[in-house]
Amino acid sequence: MHALAAVVLAAGKGKRIAHPTMPKVLLPLQGRPLVGYVLDAVCSLQPERLLVVVGFRGEQVAAWVRENYPQAEIVWQREQLGTGHAVLQAEPLLRDFPGDVLIVTGDTPLVRATTLREFVGWHRCAGGVLSVLSAWCPEPTGYGRLLRDEQGEVVRIVEESDATPAERQIREVNTGILLAQASVLFALLPQLSRQNAQQEYYVTDLLALCRQRGYRVGAWCAPDWDEFHGVNTWEDLERVERILERLSVSAVGK
Repeated sequence: MHALAAVVLAAGKGKRIAHPTMPKVLLPLQGRPLVGYVLDAVCSLQPERLLVVVGFRGEQVAAWVRENYPQAEIVWQREQLGTGHAVLQAEPLLRDFPGDVLIVTGDTPLVRATTLREFVGWHRCAGGVLSVLSAWCPEPTGYGRLLRDEQGEVVRIVEESDATPAERQIREVNTGILLAQASVLFALLPQLSRQNAQQEYYVTDLLALCRQRGYRVGAWCAPDWDEFHGVNTWEDLERVERILERLSVSAVGK
């Protein structure tokens, strides 16, 4: 079994779901912070290293994480320069890690441990250096789209703000979950560019960088989109609450 490290991204401000005193990832969902659900799913994989990247109101996030997940290591993203920049902050701790790094966003509370486990298994069987977890989304507005070639191989991910009208019709989207060999990940992260609509370093741009250098990459499409609803607005939080309630009722009925 290859070594596994996990990096949970919990530094975002959450501009569309601003709370007067609380960072987005600590907003309660059935009495538990959003990031707690994500950390539970990630911890079920028993990673050798668990890092949580904090930034906006990071003291609050760090305090909650330390109290509830003492094995976690806190990493600071002092400037909000995108997901690629956030992951790069983990480089001093993981530059020599002899395995894969799983990157998960802290605002997707419905992601299942079984799905993460299947994704890691698929990545290792595929033999690539980088894999993306995707899903078919009925309403993909706001999500990055996966572009595939005629052979079905994933070519790159384009964020909606940078996508053409035709690309925005694509329903296969990036879930925000990525797995990469640590050595390749931290060699390529400094080469990311901010030449995009949001002027941020996108971690998803690593896919195209890997292909340019001849590395094998892939994308595993998960069967259930509901797991990957990100919480970016109050409406998103209400939607996730309804889904979680439905899942709870279904579990009781079995």
